[in-house]
Amino acid sequence: MDTPTSLHSTPISRLSADILLLIFSANADMFTSLEYDLERAPHPREPSALDSALLASRVCQSWRTLLLESTLIWGRILRVDRLYQLGREGREEVMRRTGSAPLCFTGIVTDSVPFIMDFVRPMLHANWLRIQKFHVKFPDVSRFERSFWDILLRQRRPWNGSTSKPYPCSTSSHPTTLISHSSPTMRHGYDCYTPADISFSLTHADHWLGQLRSLKLMSEFMDADQLFNSIKHMPHLEYLHLNLLSGYVDPLTAEAESIHLPHLVELVLCSLLHIGLTFARSIKPASCCALWYVPWIQEVPTKEDVEATMDILDRYSTMYFSHQPTLLPLKALLILNRPKFFLGIFQADHDPSLPEAVPNFVVSLASNSGWPEGVDSAYFFTPPRRQLRIVDEPHGFSGVLSGVELLQTTWDGLYALIDHTDGQVLRRLRTVRLRSRAPTSKSEFWPVFLGYYGRRKRGGNPIEVMDIGRNPGYNFECLEEAEGLTVRWRKGDVVFEYMCGSGAPWRLKFRE
Repeated sequence: MDTPTSLHSTPISRLSADILLLIFSANADMFTSLEYDLERAPHPREPSALDSALLASRVCQSWRTLLLESTLIWGRILRVDRLYQLGREGREEVMRRTGSAPLCFTGIVTDSVPFIMDFVRPMLHANWLRIQKFHVKFPDVSRFERSFWDILLRQRRPWNGSTSKPYPCSTSSHPTTLISHSSPTMRHGYDCYTPADISFSLTHADHWLGQLRSLKLMSEFMDADQLFNSIKHMPHLEYLHLNLLSGYVDPLTAEAESIHLPHLVELVLCSLLHIGLTFARSIKPASCCALWYVPWIQEVPTKEDVEATMDILDRYSTMYFSHQPTLLPLKALLILNRPKFFLGIFQADHDPSLPEAVPNFVVSLASNSGWPEGVDSAYFFTPPRRQLRIVDEPHGFSGVLSGVELLQTTWDGLYALIDHTDGQVLRRLRTVRLRSRAPTSKSEFWPVFLGYYGRRKRGGNPIEVMDIGRNPGYNFECLEEAEGLTVRWRKGDVVFEYMCGSGAPWRLKFRE
């Protein structure tokens, strides 16, 4: 294959070394969703970037020579779970191929103490200055000696890159300082898990916080007030994920839009309600910032909490949807069931193996203790004027969804929506996909729905398809009045459709 003949050559064999190197380098990027997403993806990509490089180096001598001379590629494909599977000789060979190149590690460490202590620890000691990224999940952290964690927690030398780790159990009552007193040029910070008997602080970290591009914390034992003040020193943040935070933030320091993060494009808040409200209210992100808002609501919220929540939804949703590409197809999942409100906006027909064009927008509010008088889950989407008047005008949250063409919801969620609107919400809505057996109150639902359908049809924006799901068990004959509406259902793997007004309403009579 090194000198292919015209009869047996293949297109890839004709590529220059520069093009081949570009291809090999692209395959060596572990930090895309194609390779490994430790937060969301349950499984890594197979084959891994490391496997791809190993296989490519065995194709022919020219490829092998090209790859062995490319130490940067080997430094970028160090997935620890695959290194463990290669055995000692295989790991040592891969590390030799990295030369003096920067190192990037990812993966999930196996539940093997010898692997940790005999390979990972000495590797970190020997190569600390070369590590650019270290995004690794560990098993039961209490099984490893404190000396191992001191490498990560108290490293004195500069460190270029990012870190992702759980923190170990400790008998000390003092918070562990994250990479204390060092001066890394860190770009990405992750804390995947923190045991109950340890906390950490960002003391002495002001001199490197400003370099962070992403920060993902999952620790209910970190001081929320200190974190709030530390974020003020992170103007380059692009991704901020705050999970499990508890504590208290001084309201005197939490002025509205007082934290300027002009590059922030994704804000994830999954903590106590008042903490999420404080951070969301105080942060002024990029105008296209996506919000993932799933607060803990442990008791009945106050009217002030509801007002603050609606203000946040208004501000973030208006920014997000006004800056999305008009040609980007969106799908909405809306659940309006007491006591839960859920709205998720995702890319329609998105291949989960590919990176998303834009972050998703998700709001989930579930109060098992209920809501203030006059407020139910539908209120957050479009508050009816006859209920509690918190704002002067109906909530603008619904207006920014005008480009949504597909709505997936429950029958009761659809009833709550159409009972509170005049047919102009979701102006481009064409398909309704229902995911429950039947409306709770059938006698009330059908007149309301038929009136809603008629208003939209007269207004020139009719609903075209109602997908009633798999194996429907209810009589839908009354939909015959909705002329032009296509009803779609499934029995097993077979899809059926009926155009309402076609004169065969018995096709919509299913066994109850």
